[in-house]
Amino acid sequence: TARLAGDFGYRVTVAIDATATNPIPHPDAPAGLSVAELLADPRTLSAEEVIRRTEYALAGRFATIATVDRLEAAAELQV
Repeated sequence: TARLAGDFGYRVTVAIDATATNPIPHPDAPAGLSVAELLADPRTLSAEEVIRRTEYALAGRFATIATVDRLEAAAELQV
């Protein structure tokens, strides 16, 4: 993971707009909810919210956060 790599001293960059995840249901949500029911529950963390929270947790501690465009531009400067 990015966090473990950071712990080992690697310089980690996360392309935040190339990240995907799933919604996270509230711990008290009943099992077996359909996707529609899960997403209708206001306590569910949306995929976008999970990514945003991941960005907050990693940035400046374990990784540099960048966009794909920024990484492509940096790579072009290297050529």
